[in-house]
Amino acid sequence: MANIHILIRTILTITVSAMTLTSIAQDARSLITAGNFPLPFLHSKKNITIKGNIKKLYKNPADADVFSFQYDDLISNQRIVIPVSKDTAGNFTVTFQINGYQEIDLSQAVLFDSEIRHTGSSDFSFFAKPGQTIEFDYYISADHKIYTKNFKGIDAGVNNQTRAYRDALAASEFDPLIDFALSDSLIQGLDVFKKYASRRLKEGLVFNRKYFKAHKVQEFVKQQADFEMYYSVGQRVLFTILHNRLSDSTLNDFFKENSIKINNPQAYGNYAYKNFLSQYYSLLEHQVFNKATDININLADLASFILANHPELTATDRSLALKLTDTIKKPENVETEAFYPKKFIRIIRV
Repeated sequence: MANIHILIRTILTITVSAMTLTSIAQDARSLITAGNFPLPFLHSKKNITIKGNIKKLYKNPADADVFSFQYDDLISNQRIVIPVSKDTAGNFTVTFQINGYQEIDLSQAVLFDSEIRHTGSSDFSFFAKPGQTIEFDYYISADHKIYTKNFKGIDAGVNNQTRAYRDALAASEFDPLIDFALSDSLIQGLDVFKKYASRRLKEGLVFNRKYFKAHKVQEFVKQQADFEMYYSVGQRVLFTILHNRLSDSTLNDFFKENSIKINNPQAYGNYAYKNFLSQYYSLLEHQVFNKATDININLADLASFILANHPELTATDRSLALKLTDTIKKPENVETEAFYPKKFIRIIRV
């Protein structure tokens, strides 16, 4: 089932790109007319099982001895949180559904005024595919001197290989790939920063080639390692433009020159790719809707378009969209806002 807000956001991106944007700056036009912001692919969900043992004896006063698995779902546009129920020995088994492969975080909850919140930082991430059983043991001693993380079982290969690669990357000069201080200050200007980012990407990819020549791994591991390089650089360039309140009419040229694909279904479950897409849309929204004072979308027309072209809508969203097509009985404000968040665009109610 598709989430209506994802559909609307993507449709409006395409709709706005088709308009004659005489009131919008050329830098925004170059982003929009690319027309390649991807509609997420709809996959049927299948079960995965994650089991193992978690013993984190090191205590941080702000942390709770409560864990969860989390990932960002591109289809629902939500952060999915699956609580982990451990026994007294630290053993657990969790089964849930995912749509396509996902990079999943093991996250520890935090205490906030005696309330447990699943908003803590990630301890580590791993990859899972529908139908798999992922098994691992995770241990940290009370003095933090012993740290072990081992994946076991038939599906352990990808994650153990990824862990070894990331350990090697962390010990290299390429973690992080981009110096955040240069991104924040941008002393020498955007063009110089982009050349620096391009050079670092090439150097990082050379590191990957050398590492994987020396270490035999599955092709999936190589692919994801490269995705992390491409999209961490792409995301940082986008962040730099937004953070410094800049515009860049050659941004898509930069992406093409560095083989950073905006629409890349093979990267669907990769965190770096998801962060890149989120930053890309934030920039697109900023460049367009902060400047386009004369763009309005007819709410009833938008609802009719979605009903006609997206039969995969949930029953709740379909019912809501039908209400918005009624030009006689005006929708309530609460229904309008439920159908479409106000922050994205000005909407004409007919």
